[in-house]
Amino acid sequence: MLRKTLFWIHLTSGLLAGLVIAVMSVTGAALAFEDEWIALAEGNSRQIQPPAVALARLSLEDLADRVSAASDRPISSVTVSRDPATAVAFAAAPDELYWANPYTGEVRSNPGNRLRGLFRSLLSLHRWLGADGEGRAVGRAVTGACTVAFALLVATGLVLWWPPTWKWRRLRLRIVPSVVLRGRAREWNWHMALGFWFSPVLLVLSLTGIVLAYRWAADLPYRLTHTAPSRRPVERSETNVETPASLDRLAAAATARFPDWTELSLRWARPSESRPDVPPRTRDERTALSRTRLSVVSASVRAAGDQPSFLAHQLRLDAGTARIVGEESYATMNDGRRIHSWIRHLHTGEAFGMIGKLVAAAACLCGALLVWTGIVLAARRLFG
Repeated sequence: MLRKTLFWIHLTSGLLAGLVIAVMSVTGAALAFEDEWIALAEGNSRQIQPPAVALARLSLEDLADRVSAASDRPISSVTVSRDPATAVAFAAAPDELYWANPYTGEVRSNPGNRLRGLFRSLLSLHRWLGADGEGRAVGRAVTGACTVAFALLVATGLVLWWPPTWKWRRLRLRIVPSVVLRGRAREWNWHMALGFWFSPVLLVLSLTGIVLAYRWAADLPYRLTHTAPSRRPVERSETNVETPASLDRLAAAATARFPDWTELSLRWARPSESRPDVPPRTRDERTALSRTRLSVVSASVRAAGDQPSFLAHQLRLDAGTARIVGEESYATMNDGRRIHSWIRHLHTGEAFGMIGKLVAAAACLCGALLVWTGIVLAARRLFG
């Protein structure tokens, strides 16, 4: 009786949430390698040839002026690598990046901008089913509910997988995918075998997805560890600094805090906030908007030997004095925040590097295949 009840819960959940689960699975598999695909597309633009003789690098302010002249939007962030063969990146929008040679001042448009835009669309599809504005609340509610249904599918599927007898002939059909079977036998075999091998990973992905989708779930790590949720402090205020510190001064303050730094990013306005209603038409207008920074600048610093490697140090700098006014790193996080950080990166596979991403992407593709085989099996059962 229990097995029959679980079967109908499994079938009903799959039919109701299957399509959304398939969309989240396919987009999740693609998003797992976002950084790698973008790096491949931007490889030639990122790389520069350091001068053979010692040559002073141009200031970040000078490079920002040159990029502002090439962009129709004000600059909102800059990323500097310690590698002398990597250009400096300036962002004018989430999908509008420019690369500047710090030795010659050459500004290159980014061939990966369209790919960045594509991945932003995939992320929107994954989180909100592509909805914008107020529709995102509805999209988030649907994807959240379907994530819960996915966890229920995996949990009930593990119970339904359990064989009535432990004989190899029966067990083999449940753990070894067959390429010779046809029709219903093939779909049943693939559903069982792929579910067996990937259910543990899919359960982790779905449970971590629930934590990311719901506030009550996101607060669980803090409740379990009896720590207070550490909400991100406000990085911006309504007050603009009339005479902001130079980018070079801000960068020097951030890198001085971490002498072994490998990459530094400064952001003084979110890209969406830096788009004026009427685009600036002249270089002076663009430069002026780029120099309008809010009272606090956020900095993200990666340093050699950091553990865990997927987390960067977060700093908040006074935009006028370049003084560090706030810091967050793994060492300063409370237990609840640390657990939440691991949950976030377990969901993407980044917690275990490239191997983790490969496993997560394979599990996502398997999730889409399980939806297909499940729907086909359900159709055969319900409609003959």
